Amino acid sequence: MWRCPQVATQQPLLQLLQQLRLLLLQQQQQFTLQRFSRRRCPLRVLFASSLYIFCCWWPAATAAAAAAAAPAAATSSSSCCSTSPLQQRHFAFCSSPYKPAATAEATAAAQAAAARLYSESVSSLHRQSCSLQQLQQQQQQQQRQLYAHHPRKKGAKHWNRSRPKKTRPSSINNKPTPYQKDPTDFANAPPEYLAVPDKDGLEALRAAPLQQLLLLLQQLPLQHRRGSSSLLRAPVPCDVRPPRVAAAAAAAIAAAVTAADPEEAAAAAATATATATPGLQVDAAEYARALRAAAEAAAAKAAAAEAKLAAVCPGQPPVAAAAAAPDTEAAQQLQRLAKQPELHQLLQQLQQLAEKK
Repeated sequence: MWRCPQVATQQPLLQLLQQLRLLLLQQQQQFTLQRFSRRRCPLRVLFASSLYIFCCWWPAATAAAAAAAAPAAATSSSSCCSTSPLQQRHFAFCSSPYKPAATAEATAAAQAAAARLYSESVSSLHRQSCSLQQLQQQQQQQQRQLYAHHPRKKGAKHWNRSRPKKTRPSSINNKPTPYQKDPTDFANAPPEYLAVPDKDGLEALRAAPLQQLLLLLQQLPLQHRRGSSSLLRAPVPCDVRPPRVAAAAAAAIAAAVTAADPEEAAAAAATATATATPGLQVDAAEYARALRAAAEAAAAKAAAAEAKLAAVCPGQPPVAAAAAAPDTEAAQQLQRLAKQPELHQLLQQLQQLAEKK
């Protein structure tokens, strides 16, 4: 069926405007959604897409609409020539505004309307973006006011101290170490790290008595034996096992320890265990007998050592006799060297030099 050329000419322009309007509405909705989303769309992307639509897509669509309108106008003119004169007058009246010049004017008017619509849409988007920028600036200003006492350090400000470093007195060790100092570090240090004595000290150290004293002190621990009298005596542990822990046994032990004589220790232990149970009495009696036997053995050993020292050094107490009767060669030489007055003078001289320094 034949259609009016006016409708055929307006249809591409209306479709074009409708598509443009839908596209702008979609962009506006997408911008509104991204405005309230977490990652906002940059404004430069929005303006770039709008500029692309205005510069590239709109002229191509306009040219396509003009090309579609030209065949429709030619078809309408040929159909008008084949009809009756009455219909030709009617259609000439209807199609007279849509001659080529009129079609160009209509196209220009449609383009102006589309440009106006596009400019209004872009202005509304620009208005929204401006309001968004203002809101962001306001939020940044509020945040800057809120955190005004927290200045942000940038760049080289990290490397500049705004205050002097805290110091501590040397008496306070604020960085203690779990490793203890070794007191033998100085004694075991090589000679180049030790303090060198002066001329007087070197002369005193090079004297023959001091050199002999140092040599004997070095040889003395090497010549010691297990039974040597030059060794310092340590307390000998008691081989007697104590009885079970009980009140009577504890009293018997205390009485036996505080007693000055083996008989007195045995009597005190017997008196302390008289009221104990038969089992504890037996244990306490055995312990008292063992203590008495150990004390008798120690007394006999001490009497034998005293008799031996009295034979070596007659007329001297046991301590002096033990000191005068060393059994190693280094200890005997050290004993003879200690009686020289020259060694005492050198030692006093070294002490005076050390105090003077």
